Amino acid sequence: MGFRWKDESGRVVVWLCMIGRYAEMFFRRRLRLPLYNSMCCFLYSANMRVESCLGYGVMSAKHSCQVFFFVSALLLSCAGEKPGAPVTRDVAEQISRQQLSNSYVTSVKQVVDLGRLVYKVFVQNDSSAKRVTVDAATSRIIEIIDRTEELREAVAEGENVPHEICPIARAAAETKALQAVPGSIKRWKVLKDNNRIIHKFDIATAEREEARIIVDDSTQEILEIEHSLPAR
Repeated sequence: MGFRWKDESGRVVVWLCMIGRYAEMFFRRRLRLPLYNSMCCFLYSANMRVESCLGYGVMSAKHSCQVFFFVSALLLSCAGEKPGAPVTRDVAEQISRQQLSNSYVTSVKQVVDLGRLVYKVFVQNDSSAKRVTVDAATSRIIEIIDRTEELREAVAEGENVPHEICPIARAAAETKALQAVPGSIKRWKVLKDNNRIIHKFDIATAEREEARIIVDDSTQEILEIEHSLPAR
């Protein structure tokens, strides 16, 4: 008689199958059912081929599936997740817009959250809104929160901008704000004020302070500069 895994190392197989059972449950929840069934059929077929070649089964089809899922889970946990590419504010906005159909951006905030730099992007369409948090280092979406109620409040108060802002006008307003207060933009928001569209910029200066600059969208005129805001 040749070496039989089932006879000689049954205890090892039992332990692997016990752990593999939990791994199998994990994969069954994460994978689509047709893919899961295809993997099980493949393993069963492979086990039958081994049995026909050796004259005996190495292990049952059920156990072979469980051991396979255990090994797969182990390899995935060892490999870990590969970090994505760093993203700019524009890329974060594009990623966020994909989370809501026919949407446009009305606010972007750059903050440090739990030790990592993130973009909090407010996207909206005619009837709903979401705030999407994107990791600036990996481009992964960290959080999506429904902000439809906030959109309704803005509509009720007459502050909502019901269309996408012209990129050229936005870029010109940003340039105007940075000329007035050099630094890095930490937050941008567009809204209506007395039936005119305005841009609000929070700019971090070299003196570790923040200034808020309000620019008119149509005239590109600076309406207000508020210095010495607490740095965020």
